[in-house]
Amino acid sequence: MKKSCGTIFLSLFLLLVAIPIQAAPTDTKTAPTPSQITAPLYTSMKTQTLEAIMKTEGYSVTIDKEDDIIWKIEGLSAALMIDDDGESLLFQISFSDSKANLQHINTWNQSKRYSRTYIADDDRIVLELDLSLKGGVSQARIIDYLKTCRLSLSAWTQEVVIVE
Repeated sequence: MKKSCGTIFLSLFLLLVAIPIQAAPTDTKTAPTPSQITAPLYTSMKTQTLEAIMKTEGYSVTIDKEDDIIWKIEGLSAALMIDDDGESLLFQISFSDSKANLQHINTWNQSKRYSRTYIADDDRIVLELDLSLKGGVSQARIIDYLKTCRLSLSAWTQEVVIVE
């Protein structure tokens, strides 16, 4: 049985059109909300701005004489420092009376992605987390960074600082 050129052309056309439609992936991500689209991005930060964000989130903070934020977390004092150019944040806390050793520190560093711990020159055990603002960071991302700092500190005190 012979098919006409028109029938063959129509069959090929439908096949070519149908393949991309069937292969198109479905997007399961939700679209950003209007407030997310218009939310400002921070490319640099001032101490007073970060302090206001933290206080809005309910954190207990003060500013020391070096213009660093001192953050009270579970009875401990951590520092949040803003780089001189304002383009990065550094969370830092340390202990001088820990029984941690290099094995504890290495285990932490190998198993964690967003923080680092080390023994400083004066034998303090230090925990640090960075946040770069280059390219722009939303307030939601800053709040998430603060949450990560808080959760990391809690885990770090149990896994590194207070080891038996």
